[in-house]
Amino acid sequence: MGLRRIAIFPVRLLVLCLLVSFFAPVAVISSTLAFAASNPITITSQTDTIHFPQSLDFQMSARDGTSTITKAIIYIQYGYSVDGTFPTQRVAKLTPGHTVTVDWHENTTGTNFLPAGTSVSYYWLLYDNNGNSYTGQKQQFHTIDTRFPWQHLTQGFLQVNWYNRPQDFGQNILGQASTAVTRISHTLGGGLKAPINLWVYQTDQDFHGSLSPDTHEWVGGIAFPTLEEASIVVMDTSDETLVRDMPHELTHLIFHQLIGEGSYPPTWFDEGLA
Repeated sequence: MGLRRIAIFPVRLLVLCLLVSFFAPVAVISSTLAFAASNPITITSQTDTIHFPQSLDFQMSARDGTSTITKAIIYIQYGYSVDGTFPTQRVAKLTPGHTVTVDWHENTTGTNFLPAGTSVSYYWLLYDNNGNSYTGQKQQFHTIDTRFPWQHLTQGFLQVNWYNRPQDFGQNILGQASTAVTRISHTLGGGLKAPINLWVYQTDQDFHGSLSPDTHEWVGGIAFPTLEEASIVVMDTSDETLVRDMPHELTHLIFHQLIGEGSYPPTWFDEGLA
């Protein structure tokens, strides 16, 4: 009998160890979920509004079921972060309470200028007076020139955008731009690999209002290869700009897609080629 007990005990011990190892991850997961569910802070709404080119406005509302929210930080990233970090943070003013609504006004004038098409990512971080913290989900959008009611047409990787003109104007621009893209691609030995946007302004004043304050006044077109966008001024479909400036700016975009991100050719070559 003594020998049987000695032989059976290790088997029971082995079964018990296996059961513990099987249910342990479940216990850890349940504990983690319970902790997440027990966080009293929640964001109930958040919005972002573009007032191009003056500002970006962010608003967030949150509540705390057990304590008082005392601090709100917004992290903002322009462009794409290589390592996923958000280098810029702003501490927003708030009146502590169980429910709060917080605003952040981001100035984008002067040296803070952001061209239309810039990628903006952000998230909120909240604290209460019990030591709890809550990190909101990352939000992302692209800036746009909100001064005008844009219309859009697309063909392949090319999209043209215009305003205050009829649909056939946009069709004409799309046709000429598409022909230019085909010709440029043949010359360069390769075409578009990703979507691009061509923004067509009606007047010089409208166009220059979309640019950085230090842009030369004689500029009639501009390309932003990192944003995959170009802007030109077109007064009518027979405008010389369509023959001169549009192919020039489109060449910049196609060329930079072909050489790849992170390649920086000399300005004299880039401009001379275009």
